Amino acid sequence: MGENDGLLKPKLLRLNRRQLQFYAKAGRAKIIFSDGMPRSGSTLVFNIARLILQSDPDRKLSTGWVRDARRLPPADIYLIKTHGLNPVDAWRASRIIYSYRDPRDALVSHARKFGTVPTIDTCRQWIRDFDFAKKHAHLMLRYETAMSDLPRTIDRIAGLLKMPVDTREIAEGLPGDPAKRRGQDKETLFFEGHRTGTEAGDWREVLAPALQSQISEEFGPWLELHGYAAA
Repeated sequence: MGENDGLLKPKLLRLNRRQLQFYAKAGRAKIIFSDGMPRSGSTLVFNIARLILQSDPDRKLSTGWVRDARRLPPADIYLIKTHGLNPVDAWRASRIIYSYRDPRDALVSHARKFGTVPTIDTCRQWIRDFDFAKKHAHLMLRYETAMSDLPRTIDRIAGLLKMPVDTREIAEGLPGDPAKRRGQDKETLFFEGHRTGTEAGDWREVLAPALQSQISEEFGPWLELHGYAAA
């Protein structure tokens, strides 16, 4: 998808009221989506992009979660965090950044943070979202690689946004430990206790053996294609 300077074509997809209100407000403004598999570092990626975009004082920026987008102040650029895009979002986006990780570790982290029960249906949905994003995103970030080399990740995002920045300054400006905050911060979108400490491979000890087998059987080729052990 390329940068789009036109208004939304209404026949592309039937939109819900929140989307209609946001796109009507945005008009010809640039829209950047920070998308990602849940628990894949997508909030950190959102904040890297936010700080990079804020370094340009000449362009008005509004940032926030997708469900709150319609209530954001008018701006030249909107940075919207989301989990899962639809075809209209993809068509309208100026840029899309997508982060992902081993979905089994993502399931573990999600359960630890939100108390959810890991299921094969959740895994299926996340991989469907990944496959859609892979067709449309301008930058794909693998969690295990992106988090191990944060300066490189900052540089890649800045390059995509065509905004040269001081990498160290951006890194130092990132939010501190969200565990010390209460609720969700409206600017950074970090939750209290946002980081769960889930490490690569934790799924082996946490997920039920039957679920591990289901995921391996159904998504083994996908896992291996993207650098993860099938079992």
